[in-house]
This record gives sequence, C-alpha cells and structure tokens, in this order.
Amino acid sequence: MMTCTQVADLLFDYCEGDIDEHTSTTIEQHLDACEECDRLVRTYSAVGGLVRDALLQPLPPELQETLDEDVLRALAQERRSAAGG
Repeated sequence: MMTCTQVADLLFDYCEGDIDEHTSTTIEQHLDACEECDRLVRTYSAVGGLVRDALLQPLPPELQETLDEDVLRALAQERRSAAGG
C-alpha cells in the first residue's frame, strides 16, 4: 500500500487522470483507508475544477488591455536587457 507521502507526490497526476491504471488503483486503495488523503484529493480536485472554470471566463476588456500592455512592456525591457542596454 502507498504512504500518504507517495499519494501526495502523485496528487496532481492522479487528479488530472495522467497516471497508469495500476498506480491509480493503488492510490484508490490508499484513499479508501485514509480519510485525510481522501479529503485532500477531493479538495484538490474541486479547486482544480474551479480554477479551470475561472480560466475559461473572459477578462474584462480594460483588464485585458492593461495586462497586454504590461506584458509587452516587460518583453521590451527583457529584450533591452538581453541586448545590453
């Protein structure tokens, strides 16, 4: 059986479904026996879903414009620094 540390190390891949079937089954066996890890996985999955949903929402136009300007300014500064100026 896996330890809590091993489950935590695989948490992201498990929640994203990017893990082989054997490892997934082993994690699920651990979750059946460990309430703390089960709660952690459920919380992590819920937060991940909220973040994905938030990323699908468009930014308000004024915020998008400010963000675009800031990114372009940072890129220009990075280029100047790389060119030695």
